[in-house]
This record gives sequence, C-alpha cells and structure tokens, in this order.
Amino acid sequence: MSVMVQFALLILSAAATLLLYRQRWLALIPAVAGLGELLIGPASLHGVALSTLKSLIAAIGFLLAAGPLGWMLDRLGFFSLVASKLPKKSIQLYLWWLAALVTAVFNLDAAVVLLTPLYFRYASERGLSVDAFAFQPVLLSLLASSPLVGSNLTNLVLLGSLGLSPVSLLAHLFLPTLAGAAVGYLVYRRIFITRVLARPFSPSSNLHSCSAARPGALSDRMVVLVGGSVTVLMLLGMIFGRYLGVAPWLVVLVCDLILALVLKSLPFRSVPIFSAVAIAGLGITAIEFGSRWDLGTLLSGNSDIAWVLISVGSGMLGMLVNNLPAISMIIAGSHGLMGGQVWPLLIGVNFLPGIVLTGTLANLLWVQLAGQLGIEVSFTRFSRVVGLVVGSGYVAAIAVMLVSRTVGL
Repeated sequence: MSVMVQFALLILSAAATLLLYRQRWLALIPAVAGLGELLIGPASLHGVALSTLKSLIAAIGFLLAAGPLGWMLDRLGFFSLVASKLPKKSIQLYLWWLAALVTAVFNLDAAVVLLTPLYFRYASERGLSVDAFAFQPVLLSLLASSPLVGSNLTNLVLLGSLGLSPVSLLAHLFLPTLAGAAVGYLVYRRIFITRVLARPFSPSSNLHSCSAARPGALSDRMVVLVGGSVTVLMLLGMIFGRYLGVAPWLVVLVCDLILALVLKSLPFRSVPIFSAVAIAGLGITAIEFGSRWDLGTLLSGNSDIAWVLISVGSGMLGMLVNNLPAISMIIAGSHGLMGGQVWPLLIGVNFLPGIVLTGTLANLLWVQLAGQLGIEVSFTRFSRVVGLVVGSGYVAAIAVMLVSRTVGL
C-alpha cells in the first residue's frame, strides 16, 4: 500500500472517529479499522518508533488515572472553593489564570470537564456572560498545556520517546506558555465583554460537575489541605519523578488513592475508557505509518525560519489527524534525529490543532458540555474565537521561544 494511501486512510480514520465522538462506541469503529492496517501489513517497529509506542501506552495509562483524579478533586470541592475565594474585582482575569494552572498541573481534559460547568455556574449565578466564562477552559486547554509533562498527552509521548527530562520541558516552554496565555487573555477580553445574562440560572441544567455535593464532614480548611497537598504532589511528581524512576501515571495513581481514602469512594465511571481506546487506535496507526516515512531531514533545520516552519507544519498536521496521532507520527518518522527542534514542534502541536474543532479531544468534550449547558456553539464561531485567541497566543509563544533561544535562556 502506498504511503499516500496510508496517509489518506489515517486522515479518514481520525476524522470519522472524532466526528462520531458523541456516539461513543460507534466512534471506535474507524479507530479499530485503522488498527487493521497493522494486521494487513505490519511494520517491524524498532528504535524511536518502538519507544514512541511505549510512550503512547504510558500516556494512555496517565489518561486513565487522571480521569478519577479530576473527578475526586471536584467532588472534594477544591476547585469551587478556590474560585469562591478569588477577588471579585477582575474575576475574569483570576479565573483565566486558575484555568491555566489547572490545565498545566492536572492536564487539559480535566480542566475542560471540571471547570466548564463550574465557570458556567459562577457566571449564571451572578448574571454575567456565560459565553465569556465558559470559553475560558477550552482556550486555556490549548494555551497552557505545554509546560509540564502531565499537562498534555503529547508532552508525555514526546519526552518518553526521546528521553528528555521534565525539567528541560519546563525550562524551554514555561516562558512561551506564559506569554501565550497573557496575550491570549488580551485578545479574549477584546472578544468577550462581560454583560448581564439574558436568562436566569437553571439549577436543573445537566452539569457534569459534582462540586455541589461535597462531603459535609470536610471543612474548608481540610479541603484546602487535601487539595493543596495533592496539587503539590502532582507538581513535584511530574517534574522530579523521572529522576526517581517514578512514571507520571504512577504519580497520578498515588494521588487517586489519597483522594479515595479521604472521600471513601473511587469513581470507576470517571475512567475515560472510550477516549483511551480511541486515542490508542489512532496513535498506534500513526506510529506505524510514521515509521515508514523518513522525516529526519525535514526536521533537522536549526534556523529561526526552520523552527517556525516545523512548528506551523506540526500544527497543521494536528489539524488533519488530531494532535496526539500527529506528534506520534512525527516522532516515529524522525528516527531520533531531532534536537532543539522538539520545542517548536511541541508548541505547534499543542496550540494550533485546537483551532479546528476536531483537533483535540478536549475541544470535543467542551462542545459536548457546552451543548448540555445550553450554550450553542457553531463550528465557525468556535474556530473564529479559538483562532483569534489561540492564534495570537501562539504567535507570542513562538516569538518568546525564538528570543529566548537568541539570548541563551
């Protein structure tokens, strides 16, 4: 089978899986069909391709463990308590950076699933624009998912495949992420002007949040102590766990057990099995395809222009096949020939695919939640808002990265 035919099948498989996402198990059919390519003409995976496959499996393990973690923190009431303590003046700004922090520490999917209903409820109860607040989590899922290893599954795959350290990731992407989020907020403020809500808040809305059902025995002080301790443990584990031989998924699992003991329950239904299977199907197919293609030469440029082209190119590939399959394919096809180019590559694949609705699973989760909350978002409106905010943030992030490289930071 020719390379172009394989690539076309991958794009079709990704598109069908993502567009059928709301049908759950029906959406797995294209992903499983894509895996059939491995049985028809299996490639002998070795070197970086095999390492990428192992990293993908570890990333999926992280995803499975992170689902219950976010749910239990919400059940604890940690996020809603933090939001309630923020200063009321410039609340949009404070909630923006709260979403950035949750995305960076707990990953982008957790930020979208947990903060979207919370921000909707916060705005509704105060007669503010639900659109303005509800859009924040999905925007930050793109702008703030690069600095830590657990912020995005793409980070896990990249670091695991190429043997890079979480400290190196933080050192290279913290300032670009900060710049991207800051500029993104300025554009966001130009688009959304806080206004009086046209309709009252309906407590019966189907909110995918359990923060209102916090266990009555826990005081605010205990909630802060437990939630804060888990947050610090996550931060330390994500940054330094590798040096102790502790995998990111194991760090999350320990946090799960701590919260399960406090709450005396373990929410098995919050384990994202469907998402994990869909990602596995598309990711493995992308790795198998990428291993047959030599991308080393295309990714070897080291000039500023080359870095920009690598970044934009990886982002555009993510728009076609979703961000995780895109980075899996690129790493497998690079055959270990990348150096500093991994950083603009990661910026591109984390920021740009989300401009397209199907570019990330977090986007699809957000649109589904928004619909359940009564916020109708068309494909064109989503792309316009995200394109303006995230596109501006991306330009700032890549500019800061290039300047930092020039001055030796």
